[in-house]
Amino acid sequence: MKKLFMMALMVLSATSMFAGDSAPLKTILSAKTYAEAEAALKANLSQLVNDAEKAKAYNKLVDLAMAKVSKEDEERAKAQISGTTANVDEEGQYLALYNAVVNAIECEKYDVLPNEKGKVAPKFHKKNQDRLYPRRVDLINGGVFYQDKGDSEKQYQFLDLYVESASEPLFKDVANADDPNLGNIAFYSSYNALLKKDYDKAERYASMALNDSVNGDNAYTVLLSSMQAQLNSRQDSLDYVKKVEGMYAQSKNGRLFDSLCGAYSAMDKTDELKQLIASRLAEDPNDWTALAYRGQMFQTEKKWDDAIKDFELARKSEPENVFLSAALGISYMGKAGEVEEKMADANGNLSKDAVAARDAELMKAIENFEKAKELDVREEQVRSWSYNLYRCYFIVYGEDDPRTKSMEAMQ
Repeated sequence: MKKLFMMALMVLSATSMFAGDSAPLKTILSAKTYAEAEAALKANLSQLVNDAEKAKAYNKLVDLAMAKVSKEDEERAKAQISGTTANVDEEGQYLALYNAVVNAIECEKYDVLPNEKGKVAPKFHKKNQDRLYPRRVDLINGGVFYQDKGDSEKQYQFLDLYVESASEPLFKDVANADDPNLGNIAFYSSYNALLKKDYDKAERYASMALNDSVNGDNAYTVLLSSMQAQLNSRQDSLDYVKKVEGMYAQSKNGRLFDSLCGAYSAMDKTDELKQLIASRLAEDPNDWTALAYRGQMFQTEKKWDDAIKDFELARKSEPENVFLSAALGISYMGKAGEVEEKMADANGNLSKDAVAARDAELMKAIENFEKAKELDVREEQVRSWSYNLYRCYFIVYGEDDPRTKSMEAMQ
């Protein structure tokens, strides 16, 4: 009898040992395909009894997704060995990798939580880290794949996951602090987020890209554009200026300088603008943006020769800049108007000498407007030169001149 009792206890112990998984978890773990397992997890997640079961369930999805990744790797390797064309499901492999990373991150959330005894003993952390971190760069390739297909939404999702996963706990102890791709991909993701009007993400990603050697300056543009898109009141604008002032004090970045000048100008902060420009030019007398802003200030004050000097100096650094050529044209038009005022008689009439002096300035204006027209191949800045060039032609050549007529047709 005692022997039979002991055998019964052994059977009971064995049954308990293999009955650890709940029925809902067993349903998930018995799935043969990723789609089947994903559907089972969604249907049974709330019924899983603890965090350990949730971690095990999500890891099952990782296993199935990575099985697809490995299968396509094997197909590619076979083709290379045999010299045949690889029959690889490239899109399927990228999607599987994406799913593997997403589910591994979710698995990690539960895997690192204390068990019922209060101990933290991750079961899947190392395995998922080892198999996924080396493949994480393929998320970029997946983004390029969908870019080529014209699927901007999928492209965004892949690049977004690459950036987000960089700071996930799953990878934190193996992540490369000098990841050569992160800054550049963060920029593209920030731009995509800006287009989607997801301003929080746009600013966060752009901030990650500010030191990128390729798109650092462009990241500042995205950051500033996102901040500007959220300005709804004068107080918002004041707060924006303070933020940009603080950022500029730290980096002296040219995009920040440009934005700060624009903000000061829009808010009629003339003294602040003058001081900012002066400090910038004290550091770099040839900074073309600072020279352009100072040239505009000289225009406002009708100091045409000073404006021309600044715009000419700025154009030496930026010879292909449409705005600078147009600004020079406007300055010479200003000088022409000044000649008229000074040389007109009491009735406002001009002598031949006065007309010649005026037209000499207008010819210089025409030269610069024509240069602006030549540079503005796509006619994106037509307003900066088109009407002014028409006016100059009209005054110098008359309304019936073919040049005047051609410009009149553009108005």
